[in-house]
Amino acid sequence: MADEFISDGVESGAMIVHDGRDFIYEEAQSRKKRHALVTRVIFLLNITKVGDRGCKWTNLVVVDIPEGIASIGEFVFLYCSCLTTVYFPTTLTSIGVESFADCSSLDNINLRHTNFRELGRAAFACCPELKSTTIPDSLQMLGHNVFLQMLQASPLQHRR
Repeated sequence: MADEFISDGVESGAMIVHDGRDFIYEEAQSRKKRHALVTRVIFLLNITKVGDRGCKWTNLVVVDIPEGIASIGEFVFLYCSCLTTVYFPTTLTSIGVESFADCSSLDNINLRHTNFRELGRAAFACCPELKSTTIPDSLQMLGHNVFLQMLQASPLQHRR
């Protein structure tokens, strides 16, 4: 039953199955119209990375990144304007360049429970609804302009 549900969702364009691989810019561009239909993502078992540009331009609202994922690549959720909530696994150690940039509905980031060490340049830039972030003491590398906001209604609060 679940396989049928997944097959129907993938065929209709409502969901994607992410296998961890990177997409080059041109490949991501060619998927832009199809990704506009995507509201769910399923991550295959045994992957350790969410690949570059894998979910760019989707209409995801909630993303639950499974345990075992250690890194989120570059530009993965770029321009996901409907994304409000992301659940990060305890195994996460890094988030790449502009991974969540321009996620205009994202309002809270909690990484405290992770083994997080590296946050890439502009990872959460231009997220005007982002009101608070919680990062663990394990953070070792913070990229430039990670939380750069263009026009922000209220101040962003960072907690460790």
